[in-house]
Amino acid sequence: MRNLPRLLTVLIASALLLTAAPSPTSALPLAARDGADLPAKGTMRVGIFSPLTWVVLPNLELETHPLVTLLAPHLTARYRKGTLGPARLTWEGGLSLPTPGLHLAPPGLAGYIMPSCLVAAAEPERGSACEQGDHVLVVRGGMLASFGEGDVTTVRLDGAYGVLLGSLRPRADDAWAPLSVLLAPVTRGSRLHAMVRRDHGLHERVRVAAELHLWRLGRVDEDPDDRSTLVFGAHLGVDVGIGSSTRLQLGALYTNIDNRASEEEAIEGGFVKRVFVRSQNVWPTVDVVWSF
Repeated sequence: MRNLPRLLTVLIASALLLTAAPSPTSALPLAARDGADLPAKGTMRVGIFSPLTWVVLPNLELETHPLVTLLAPHLTARYRKGTLGPARLTWEGGLSLPTPGLHLAPPGLAGYIMPSCLVAAAEPERGSACEQGDHVLVVRGGMLASFGEGDVTTVRLDGAYGVLLGSLRPRADDAWAPLSVLLAPVTRGSRLHAMVRRDHGLHERVRVAAELHLWRLGRVDEDPDDRSTLVFGAHLGVDVGIGSSTRLQLGALYTNIDNRASEEEAIEGGFVKRVFVRSQNVWPTVDVVWSF
């Protein structure tokens, strides 16, 4: 955490250096992203890590990731509803089946994502099969409301529920916070999410954005009573326009989650006891997104 200000300073300075060269005259001002506004009909965007989006109708956008969908079939539809006072509203809904990819994960990775795989490997009498659970269909829906034109504020509310297609749900993991949150509908049954995002233009080709996140994950029977299901997050990012159709995204994601991490605490008499603490981490984010 002490290195977070230095990391963010480096990211912003790098972005400004990349924009020192003059932009092509055909380049348009960089637009805000991840809001309720949709690009023009026919616009497609894709990144190294970002999904492919395609505006098939003036008010309808479809989203999937070409590589991930081979292992975890998924599709999200985003519909621009219109306005309500100063707010521009967009509804979204989606279906995904992430479990095929989990079943195909290499043994080491599968054991880290799903603890039951490690148990099965450690107890030969349980057989060689990894207890990954049955397939889970994730149904999600949400709403986005954006305010402002140049500088855009967006509020997002969404939720996801995992429909078990069998009798055994995969066990909850305590892996990296972003992965735990992503897989919560599969392993914990549900995930609720609220976000506030502020997108501000620093330059014609540079935008900065700050986000605050709150997630509430489902609870499972094996959770201790004192385990919190709330996860907090914050993201600070810089978008840099390169040419007329390429965007470089740099940032840092902070997460605060109860993953049952523990540390020793001194008590009376020179003894120590082990107490559970919330895990706090900073994750770098980087991507290159193309529009066409």
